[in-house]
Amino acid sequence: MDQSAREEQLRAEAELHGVSPAAIQHAVEVIAAVQQRDRDDYRANFGGELTLDQWFEGYGTHGFNQLLTYAANKSGLGDDGPDVLRRVLTAAAFAEQGAPKTDH
Repeated sequence: MDQSAREEQLRAEAELHGVSPAAIQHAVEVIAAVQQRDRDDYRANFGGELTLDQWFEGYGTHGFNQLLTYAANKSGLGDDGPDVLRRVLTAAAFAEQGAPKTDH
């Protein structure tokens, strides 16, 4: 799936969940900026590249939940923002992989 198709999928999922596509896009940009910072730090301190699996493992469930909360707050998604953000990102990831979506 190319970048344009990913962005369209995020917009569609945001609308499906009743949230602003612009807010979801902003939250994704916040998460991407954190990930880029972490990749740059890893490269500078350890050499080589930080894989996505290593990045998720490093954050753990609690850390990733905190990152979702941070991104949702920065994007004005409200109290339910972290949960909505998780649902939108999960649905978009399933769509990208071609897997069937689960009920929310």
